[in-house]
Amino acid sequence: VYEVWAANPGFTEPGYSGIIVDEFIWRSDAHYRAWGEAVKRIHDTPAFQDRVFYAWCGDLYEMPAGLEFSRLLMQLGYRFVWERYLPEQPDPEQARQLLYRDLYVPSQQWQKAMPGIERHMVVCLGYLCAPPESLNLNPGVDYHAFLDMQFRMLATDPTFFGLYGIMEYMASYADEESVRWAHRLFRHYCIEGHRTPLVTQPYQLSHLKNSDFAEGLEGWEVLPAEDGAVEPAQMEGFSWLQGRYPRTTEGDTFCLMKRSAKRPNRIRQTIASLEPGRLYSLKLIAAQPNRLHEKDGTEVRIDVDGVDFLDPYEFQFVYPSCYSHEIGPYTRQNPAYFTLYRLVFRTKGPTAELTLSDWAEPDTPGGPPGQQTAFNFLEVQPFLEP
Repeated sequence: VYEVWAANPGFTEPGYSGIIVDEFIWRSDAHYRAWGEAVKRIHDTPAFQDRVFYAWCGDLYEMPAGLEFSRLLMQLGYRFVWERYLPEQPDPEQARQLLYRDLYVPSQQWQKAMPGIERHMVVCLGYLCAPPESLNLNPGVDYHAFLDMQFRMLATDPTFFGLYGIMEYMASYADEESVRWAHRLFRHYCIEGHRTPLVTQPYQLSHLKNSDFAEGLEGWEVLPAEDGAVEPAQMEGFSWLQGRYPRTTEGDTFCLMKRSAKRPNRIRQTIASLEPGRLYSLKLIAAQPNRLHEKDGTEVRIDVDGVDFLDPYEFQFVYPSCYSHEIGPYTRQNPAYFTLYRLVFRTKGPTAELTLSDWAEPDTPGGPPGQQTAFNFLEVQPFLEP
């Protein structure tokens, strides 16, 4: 273990201040004895005196071997990166309860087991909010408002006074807007020392109804090309394969369209409660439920009337299910494939008309008749000005 760590550029090359080792969780006593001996050798190596060792970890205070290892790290002056990846909650009260249970209480337990631990600890929050793994579970909630709540607790609750640092995991699982929001939160709370919220928009989004089709097609105007061509459906594990984390049944429901050769299937809804002149994003995740193993993507046409689009921020891309989100025939070797869509638009008025269809263009199917298209996670929320 020592030879591997000691050969890392974080210890051997100029311009680095140390290494972060991922990850220390539930392991045997023998593992922690070996790791402890390696850490002591790192500390006693003269060439590494100006370098720091960071242990990326879970709740090490809950197991004797982990607690002993933690005390050793603290004695040597090293640091902890404590993983706190909190899933989005459906309303502010449940979000506050989660923060109390998963941030406040375990921090108190850490400090009781190891007084002063907070001055050696970096709390690592999760801004996982895009495929292939996302804490952004509910399209009816503004994930950035939830993220603000987490930062504000760490910055203002006395339990966290003296906290060594805050970080986020990880940029490749976040969209660019959320990375920009996180950096603003770092500045707002951690550098400038503000105590009031940075994100002022409501926690719950009121722009669309039934945006995950949990209530069938309620709230949507349905215009099928043929009888039975548009219907609510569900699939066990659909949201897990999409990337929602931790596993939940939320998102196992979706709108299912069966493409017709006659005309497109369509559903409509008015996007409400918009602030005229403000930027908003619209996201959607689609798949072919009877052909999830194929990489060719899914055609969903998204039309929004009464807005101006910002084309540079529009994208759609096909992605495989996360390597760790396995269910049924879908594994890291045989993933399921989904298509993520995002549009960004500036509003002209308090409402806009949203239409979704399974033809690529109004007069072009874009795929064979009978092909199935499933979609959900329709999220409309304020977009941070670039």
